[in-house]
Amino acid sequence: MGPIPTPTPSGVVYSMTIVDEYSRACWTELLKSKDEAAGEIQEWALRMKNMIGRTPVTFHSDRGGEFMSDALQSFWKQHGTHANQSLPYTPQHNGIAERMNRTLVEGTRTTLIAAGAPKYLWGEAILAFTHVYNRTHVSDGDDQTALQKLLGKPVAPNIKHLHPWGCHALVRVMPQQVTHKYDPVSTRMAFIGYAVGGFRFIDPNRIDKVILSRNVTFDERNFSVMKQICDNEGEGADDDTDDAYFGRDRARSEKCEVETE
Repeated sequence: MGPIPTPTPSGVVYSMTIVDEYSRACWTELLKSKDEAAGEIQEWALRMKNMIGRTPVTFHSDRGGEFMSDALQSFWKQHGTHANQSLPYTPQHNGIAERMNRTLVEGTRTTLIAAGAPKYLWGEAILAFTHVYNRTHVSDGDDQTALQKLLGKPVAPNIKHLHPWGCHALVRVMPQQVTHKYDPVSTRMAFIGYAVGGFRFIDPNRIDKVILSRNVTFDERNFSVMKQICDNEGEGADDDTDDAYFGRDRARSEKCEVETE
């Protein structure tokens, strides 16, 4: 999707969605330009090999130049993956990815509005929504979550670590930063996502830096820090339509489907 009218603090203006046709698990990659897409797809495919023991059997995409590059086509041949593309002007051939893109757009927008977050945090919001979706979504007629089905696990993923996006968090200050006995031992931040073994936060006084930590206390009904960030920036997330905000009237969405079984 993109280009998004409002860049993230790191300059990201595109998001790329990859969907597993079998489990409906999805992955979202943030891009500063379309040139990064081929490299991100190759990294994703290698992660899948480590996760489930093989690279994709089939990789289906539209005919965007980022999916047709020589480097990516060579990568698929090397790993025995069949790459095919939909016919021109036939989005119905990408129906699964089209629906997933819409789900991510609506979920991300709802996340931003619920937290009262500024638009430039859309990148963090869509990554967090994807994380939650894979661990909680169950398709009609199924009894397994997307991640559970992808990994072939009999037990649903643990979701005790999930928290309301944008809520108030007291993040523990590193011991070396406490120079006086009566210095604060925690800092007020807003929760904006998940990291391996921990969480992602943003400091209202330094929005250009993401803080990673696992030593934190959440106040799940308090969104005062996010309100402070919005007040500082003088904006909210409730004055645009989905189409305008996510750039559907400006560019073709980047999407693809992948088959693992």
